[in-house]
Amino acid sequence: MSEYWDTSCVLKLYTRETDSERVLELMELSPKPIILSVLVRAELVYAFLRKERDGQIRPGGSGPLLERLEMDEANGKFRFIELGREVLKRSEQVGRACLRGGRGILLRTLDGLHLGTAIHCGCKTIVTTDERMRAGAKKMGLRVVP
Repeated sequence: MSEYWDTSCVLKLYTRETDSERVLELMELSPKPIILSVLVRAELVYAFLRKERDGQIRPGGSGPLLERLEMDEANGKFRFIELGREVLKRSEQVGRACLRGGRGILLRTLDGLHLGTAIHCGCKTIVTTDERMRAGAKKMGLRVVP
């Protein structure tokens, strides 16, 4: 069964962060291909550029990092899922379910789209370090790693 990874963890594969080693270990153990939304690519562009601006990666370093991502996709590590009507429907269902009962979980739009993509693809596990995504995924019955 495939796993869905959100941007918070994919970023750690390409740039050095405190828990990058742990995420690299998870990648080695994950069934391939890992499912990603096309949103991950867009979010990575901005994250790489921000890290470039802040001096965390060398000037011009975002281009080679995106090339590595594309090579990893070509080598079967990742499968990108396009946004379409079915993903949007699932995302709406996620939003409604997360707001049901008590105070509920107020997801951001992109969180809902990520979770909608995971559910649309039949993923039972989501790999994320984002707390709001973790809460939403648990509410939707997904296993959350790490």
